[in-house]
Amino acid sequence: MSIIPKDQLRKLIKQYNLKDTKDIQGMLKDMFGDAIQEILEAELEDALGYSRYDYKNKSTTNSRNGLRLS
Repeated sequence: MSIIPKDQLRKLIKQYNLKDTKDIQGMLKDMFGDAIQEILEAELEDALGYSRYDYKNKSTTNSRNGLRLS
């Protein structure tokens, strides 16, 4: 039994033009990259106690600095 139905797998193969394992790695990177970024940003918001650009609710000396690499 497969986790992903065959018709959905076929759609992914066609959509991403998958031909080899390198193509599959690229697809997974695209799919999971955004999700991992959102998870990390949520973790940072939780740790600092305020969301990005919400300076008026900032009640800590901890701050966001640096840049986001896309």
